[in-house]
Amino acid sequence: MKLDWYYRAAIQVAAAILAAAVPLLAAGGALTQVEVVNLVIVGLGGAVVFVAPDVPGAPYTKPLLSALTAAAMLLQTFLQVHGMVQHVTPAEWIQIVLAALGAAGVLAVPNNSPLAQAVPKAA
Repeated sequence: MKLDWYYRAAIQVAAAILAAAVPLLAAGGALTQVEVVNLVIVGLGGAVVFVAPDVPGAPYTKPLLSALTAAAMLLQTFLQVHGMVQHVTPAEWIQIVLAALGAAGVLAVPNNSPLAQAVPKAA
């Protein structure tokens, strides 16, 4: 097993860890409900990127799943904030930016698994 097969998942997990650390450091340990749900979403995103298959001919599966995670965080934040008539906190904006950067990182890293490197034979 080669570790470079897991770089994409590691980037998504790093984004999740940073997204967890930012509100804890910014708010002194108190997390809002929105921040907790964002952490759950980005954590699930890391798990999904890890288990998503490396399919030949579909190199954008993992980046797309990572981008959907960032979009879900953004949507959830705005829905929660609008429903409670609050504003988006700086820590929540940073969480969203970190999720987007995680998605960009997953896209930027080449897929090095042998399955992804397989070239389908022409019929």
